[in-house]
Amino acid sequence: MLGAGAAGLAVAAQLKAAGVDCAVLERGPGVATSWRGRVVGPGNSGAEIATDLAEGGAASVSLAIRTPPHIIRRETAGWPAQMNGILLSRLPERLFNTMAAAAARAEMPDLRPYGIDRPSEGLKTRLRTSRYVPLQDVGIVRDIMAGRVRPVAAVQAFTETSVLLADGTTAQPDAVIAATGYGTGLRDLFDDPSLIDETGVPLVHGGAAARPGLYFMGYDVTLGGMLRQAAIEARRVARTIRKHTA
Repeated sequence: MLGAGAAGLAVAAQLKAAGVDCAVLERGPGVATSWRGRVVGPGNSGAEIATDLAEGGAASVSLAIRTPPHIIRRETAGWPAQMNGILLSRLPERLFNTMAAAAARAEMPDLRPYGIDRPSEGLKTRLRTSRYVPLQDVGIVRDIMAGRVRPVAAVQAFTETSVLLADGTTAQPDAVIAATGYGTGLRDLFDDPSLIDETGVPLVHGGAAARPGLYFMGYDVTLGGMLRQAAIEARRVARTIRKHTA
């Protein structure tokens, strides 16, 4: 990766999250040492970008938060967090929420003094209602407590020179990185409204055909890991296609 500016570091963070080794090459001895950045969105992508920027030597990194995230360890003593999601996924929502909140209090430091409240909505409830997965900590908690990443209020608006925050304050970062998620974009591809729900997710996906010869996969958000779920769905789709073409 040539260049340790905002784009280079952001792309490097995504490659790292995807398991692709890469090196960021910068002409100077430091990485963006005078660079001031603001990352919008405390999801997994936003948190990893913020951590990479802070550890890369950026002078100032802020993380704009609208909804407090559920934060979990990526692994504990070699046990990956996704395994807990797989093993406990069938628990009733209320019980799961209670257990997840208790585990978070036991495993994670209280970040309220640093500007991050505890979530008011249970983890499994938010998964069901918002297709949300928890933030896996790969350094963001450490960087927040060390002051390398500063949580701030949600972004409200922009002017030509400033970012306006929900608490009435303003900031003048060198760049803003929006890690705010994405939509499916399927409404732009299909005119048939009966294919897609109000959030843009296919009503039939993950194995069965939505229409003859039309399959959707990769839309099931689970606590067991998206790549694992995609592999499961890929096998289902392949079996269905093979059965109908045999």
